[in-house]
Amino acid sequence: MLMKANTEKIKTSNKFFFVAICFLLLGVAVSTWHISETNQRNEIKENGQRTTAYAISRTEIQFKTPEGNVIAKPLAAPMQGTLKQYDVFEVFYDKEDTSKVVIDQDDTALNLTIWIVAIKMFAGTLAFGYLGLKRRRHNK
Repeated sequence: MLMKANTEKIKTSNKFFFVAICFLLLGVAVSTWHISETNQRNEIKENGQRTTAYAISRTEIQFKTPEGNVIAKPLAAPMQGTLKQYDVFEVFYDKEDTSKVVIDQDDTALNLTIWIVAIKMFAGTLAFGYLGLKRRRHNK
């Protein structure tokens, strides 16, 4: 009977460890993705072409390039919410790939939100890891 109880506690602690590892992997994935996206947006802002654009729908904008008009979706959503048709604003676009467009805005709110999600994933890792260790130690 005692052996069965210990086996169940070990299985439960293994489940906690599994969830902790999942949270860790998700936290690393979110962090890596966000760093990559932030670097891409910053690269376009630093080296891209600045121009005026206007919204043609809630998710798409149109702007002129030397090759003609381009319709694209910005890499990051506007901080003021959704785009309103015919709103005019400044954008940067990648000269080599005009479909990569960044609205000229402060992305601090977006960055904070994503980092908070990543931190919560790492906190989940610690919490479930602690529960797994606590369950294991309680066995002995």
